[in-house]
Amino acid sequence: MTADDEIAELTAAYGGGVQSLPAGQRYLVLERFPLGDGWNPPVSPLAIRITGYPEAALDGFYVPGHVRLASGAQPTNASLSSVLGSELWWAMSYHPKGWRTGHHNLRSFIGVARQRFAEVR
Repeated sequence: MTADDEIAELTAAYGGGVQSLPAGQRYLVLERFPLGDGWNPPVSPLAIRITGYPEAALDGFYVPGHVRLASGAQPTNASLSSVLGSELWWAMSYHPKGWRTGHHNLRSFIGVARQRFAEVR
C-alpha cells in the first residue's frame, strides 16, 4: 500500500486531507478524530506531519489549541506552538518506540495517537 493509499483510507474514515504550508511542510489533517470521553471535545481534528513520509519516520501529532481534558485541564507533554492556518495547535510530544520505516505506517501511527488520548493526561 502506498502513502497515497494510506492517506486516502484515513481521510475516507475521518474526513480531511493533506495541507501544505508555505515552508514546505505537509500535514495530514483528519477532521473527525475520536479523542475519547476524557477530552473536550471528544472528537477533534488531528494533524500528523507527513513531510518526507514514508522514507522519514512519523513523529508527534497535533490537535487544536482549544482541546482540553474533560476536567478542563491542559494536556501534559504538549506545547501550544504549532501553527496550522491561523490557529495555534497543541504539539503532542508523544513518540512511537521502536518505529521501523517500511514496517510501520500511518495506520500504526494512528494507533500511537489513540494510545496517547486513552491515557487522558
